Amino acid sequence: MSILPHIIVLTFGVLSFLFLFWRRLREDYSGSLIFSAGFGIIASILAGYLLSFIFSNLLSESYFFNPHGLWYWGGFMGFLAGVKIMQAKMNLKVIETFEAATMGTSVWTFLIYVFGFLTTKNPSSAALSVGVLLLFSFFYFLEGKYRSLSWYKSGKIGFSGVTVLGLFFVLRMVITLSFDNGFSTIGRVDLVLSAVVVFLLAFSLYNLSET
Repeated sequence: MSILPHIIVLTFGVLSFLFLFWRRLREDYSGSLIFSAGFGIIASILAGYLLSFIFSNLLSESYFFNPHGLWYWGGFMGFLAGVKIMQAKMNLKVIETFEAATMGTSVWTFLIYVFGFLTTKNPSSAALSVGVLLLFSFFYFLEGKYRSLSWYKSGKIGFSGVTVLGLFFVLRMVITLSFDNGFSTIGRVDLVLSAVVVFLLAFSLYNLSET
């Protein structure tokens, strides 16, 4: 397979990440600080992806586990590590950085799933690409509404990003149950990991509402 499509997805993914990340944080931080943090997060995502890709070749497939989808979790762990490292290193606010990075990866994730569908014809990729597109729109809908929610007492920023990411992992759980060979899932084990992420995000949302 030609490497050109991979380069195109990577290029547009990185550019969209940097733009959305900068746009979200530009009122609070300088451009140089934002782009330095953005490149750091991107490097961490790619490192996680590459490590998981190498590691997946050493594992065998079973009914409950498909190592070919490990790349997604490697990239996601790299994403979390990158956000934490850049936030601490550059003294950024945690939840703002997390939300900005979450939105930054949305277009990138959409492009990956579209590419996955075009190359593998896997229906789970099509479903996830549509889901990401809808959640991207839902984020901006929530932005104008969440402060009016009676139970969200604090009104703090972060509600939209945490909620949308949680819904994305709920969607992943549905996809895992609906399709045997998901493009970015690791078999039935993915259900457990996605459920843990959903729980942690729901807990984070509760803490945001109370503090």
